[in-house]
Amino acid sequence: LAPLRQLPESSKTVAMHIPTGRPVDVGPDTRPLSISAFTIGERSFPAGSIPFTASAKYLGATLSSDLTDDIEIQSRIAAAHGAFAKIRPILRHKLSTATKRSLHTMFVLPVLLHGSECWPLTAANLQTLRVFHHDCVRRICKVSRWWQWRHRVATKRLLNMLGAPDLLARIDQRDRKSTRLNS
Repeated sequence: LAPLRQLPESSKTVAMHIPTGRPVDVGPDTRPLSISAFTIGERSFPAGSIPFTASAKYLGATLSSDLTDDIEIQSRIAAAHGAFAKIRPILRHKLSTATKRSLHTMFVLPVLLHGSECWPLTAANLQTLRVFHHDCVRRICKVSRWWQWRHRVATKRLLNMLGAPDLLARIDQRDRKSTRLNS
């Protein structure tokens, strides 16, 4: 802890409501918390209020007041989309399929799956992750959704052609690795 004389004069403080065992139909009380003026030692703090927030970043992860990982997964997809956008100009060059797969595996998938060992994946979340992964695979293979639909090419075939693992298999592999490290 820092000595009191080094504390900043003002800081941004927010609170997050974490639900208890209350019934679902009763919403959280998210009115700002009122705080009266107080003094600690020689330092006095003015009265004010602390607002509530629906989500907050903590140690790189996004925590939400509904205790789901939906916001975290959406932020991982956005970050992975940015990583894919960075390598996309390189993918336009004539590269081997193995090189394209390696670029995707080294730069996009780790960003997408960062922290996935802690996600309690729902079917909807897994589907959202798969849609992004399959979009990346299609772009790497230079195939549009329309072309894939028109020629009845299954996504599994594109994954096999690229040699990319299924996303669920990749997540399971990460889960097993983190379990071994924690044992």
